[in-house]
Amino acid sequence: MSFLSFIRILWAYRPGLLLTNIALLIARTLTEGLGLVLLIPLLGLVGVASGGERSWFTGILQTTFDKVGVDLSLRSVLVVFVGLMVLRAVIGYSYNTVSARLQFGFLHELRSSTHRAVTRASWPFLAKLDGGVLNHSLSIQTENAAYGVNALARLASSIFAVAISLLAALAIDARFTLIVMGLALIVALPILAFDFRAYRLSERSASVLEDLFKRFRHQLDDLKAIKSAAGEEQADARFDDLSQQYVNAVLQRSYNGAQAGLLHDMAAVFMLAALIWVVSSYEQTLNVEPIALIIIFARLFPRAGELQRSVRDLFAILPGWQRLHSLKTSADANSENLPVGFVKPLSFNASLCLENVSYAYPGSDIKVLQDISLDLLAGSAIGIVGLSGAGKTTLLDLMSGLLLPSEGRVLVDGKPLDGSGRKAWRQTVAYVLQDTQLVNESVRFNIAPFEITPDDTDIWAALEKAGASQNVRDLPDGLDTLLGDRGSRLSRGQRQRISLARALFLKPSILFLDEATSALNPADEAEIVKTLRALRPHTTIVVVAHRLSSLAWTDLLYTLEHDRLSAQPKSKPNTQIGSRLIREME
Repeated sequence: MSFLSFIRILWAYRPGLLLTNIALLIARTLTEGLGLVLLIPLLGLVGVASGGERSWFTGILQTTFDKVGVDLSLRSVLVVFVGLMVLRAVIGYSYNTVSARLQFGFLHELRSSTHRAVTRASWPFLAKLDGGVLNHSLSIQTENAAYGVNALARLASSIFAVAISLLAALAIDARFTLIVMGLALIVALPILAFDFRAYRLSERSASVLEDLFKRFRHQLDDLKAIKSAAGEEQADARFDDLSQQYVNAVLQRSYNGAQAGLLHDMAAVFMLAALIWVVSSYEQTLNVEPIALIIIFARLFPRAGELQRSVRDLFAILPGWQRLHSLKTSADANSENLPVGFVKPLSFNASLCLENVSYAYPGSDIKVLQDISLDLLAGSAIGIVGLSGAGKTTLLDLMSGLLLPSEGRVLVDGKPLDGSGRKAWRQTVAYVLQDTQLVNESVRFNIAPFEITPDDTDIWAALEKAGASQNVRDLPDGLDTLLGDRGSRLSRGQRQRISLARALFLKPSILFLDEATSALNPADEAEIVKTLRALRPHTTIVVVAHRLSSLAWTDLLYTLEHDRLSAQPKSKPNTQIGSRLIREME
């Protein structure tokens, strides 16, 4: 099934280019076959054999030359032969260029379509994916799948070339050719065992390589902890073990291919030697036909070997293709089905309401949030506190449109937040996460990653509001300074300011902050709070924090405890639900 899915998706990519590729492949093989046929009269004309009857092919060629008014001579046959070989070379060049366009274009399409499927999938689906697996899928697996285009083309070329050679051999001596074909089939059947073993070994190597990517990604994420605990040697040992497992799997696959090649080459040598001995005994004098038969089979055996190598190459890419195809299929099945292209941002003028909202993660009956009701007025600011694991981030994800409630409704200005409205709503939202996600690009790119040519004036304005402008001016290259992997060149507080600046650059109608000031000292946090207060009433703000001091400036305070949300007076916590939680946080 995976092979059929590969063929189907390749056909769906660019049928015209694929058909052109096939046509050139057939033309190249056909000219090669005609060149083989011309060897029969050509050998006779140069006097390789004497005294034999004129061949059947020579008779056909004589008739053809007579119709076009050309004498059958060594010169004329040689001109046709050279012309055919030159034509084959030209067709071969065209085939190679078209094949390259098909292979690498298919590679681009696979990567882009898989990337699109992943980025358009729902957040619950994406949250379960491993970054190392995604990296492996979009790099190695797509590369191998594209290589399958070449292997498939070589397989088709070999099949066609073998067919042409067999037809030529059958025309010379059908009985003898059928005997050779039967013997070749007997030899080919055991080699199929090596082909199926290649699939199993490729499945093993693909699995180990995926684990290797996962291990490397996890170690990079935890590199500081590894070094601080002097755990480099243990980390190296685990990585080396996986790397050696991959090498062993690849070596076994290579040995398997070498063994299959050895078996095929030895069988070809013995069969060719037997063929020459039989042909030499079959005719008293080596006429043209036996010599041509030997030449044809001498070229046929390598083609048959290439055919089986192509089969093994296809078997080798199928495990990776299955993983890639499964990832894309699963991502498509979990697509949010939001509209593509520009969508007018959703207006937010009145309120964001949650009506009896409950949420349980897909596949689970346990509700993370239950019967949550909230009325957030436009232009106001609210704070939400709760212990770790209470569901605060999940609540923000529901309010921002990343998640859809299992029960209840989310309303924006009285309209349900669902369908295409989710994309329009997200274009009015900015979300600052606790774990700041910066990339090893310039400050400019990290502030405006979705802009092709961002305005530096707007970037500096956002940095100023976030209290990060002076920090950026102090960097070696200002806005062009590379921040390092995950912003490693900055302190945690500086990273949070950059993340806040990125959100403010979007000029959102509503701003969600998930522990966005947790790494700041009290003085810097006070500056950020001053900035946030100045954003009102044009920007609605929702802040999740552990410290009550971070929420003193908000209009309303809510506590999230035991899956439920409760409003709390900010001055004197009441004695009902939430009072204990607030006292613990104080």
